[in-house]
Amino acid sequence: MQIPAVDNIAYVKTTKVHSFQIRCAELCGLWHGYMSDVGYVVKDATFAKWIAARQAQFAPIAKYLPKYADVRTPPTRRSRAG
Repeated sequence: MQIPAVDNIAYVKTTKVHSFQIRCAELCGLWHGYMSDVGYVVKDATFAKWIAARQAQFAPIAKYLPKYADVRTPPTRRSRAG
């Protein structure tokens, strides 16, 4: 079930280099089935090269981004019922 403003997180353990189909309905629920993409499992060196390219691409605006955190803790939403 999709709850607005709540992050859905899926963990996977990869076993080989390959591509796979992402269908949002598997995580987000009804009507998100039209949201799809392709994911890739790549070797560490390939990923490092991709990261370096993105860092170069976004270097001009990186100073405007918040600092990176190792852990993401979404804010708790309190119920308004009652």
